[in-house]
Amino acid sequence: MSVRACLFGVALAMLVPPAARAGREAVPCTDRVDAKVGIALESFRRDVGRYPTTAEGLRALRARPAAVPAAADGRRFGWDGPYLEREEDLRDPQGRALGYRSPAADGRSWEVWVVEGGR
Repeated sequence: MSVRACLFGVALAMLVPPAARAGREAVPCTDRVDAKVGIALESFRRDVGRYPTTAEGLRALRARPAAVPAAADGRRFGWDGPYLEREEDLRDPQGRALGYRSPAADGRSWEVWVVEGGR
């Protein structure tokens, strides 16, 4: 095994969220889901000046939260979405719901996981 592959495995292990979430089992997202949601979250942050709150959740990537102003001329920050094209983008390829928290429990800016049994 190469050093690069070993380091990737260690980094991936650190990114996997804890398994227990409010009585439901969490499983890691696929790379495709993680990348798509990650890009959308970064676009939201660029436009709004922060990540969606845990209460706003990933729905903030599809519809403007009430507390967030719309983008307008002369305004530095504002919601300019939707950042995800389809409602299905809020689920993994098997149709399971995605969980979201910001900030993450481990201090990262955010975390996304698949909620097992969350349909």
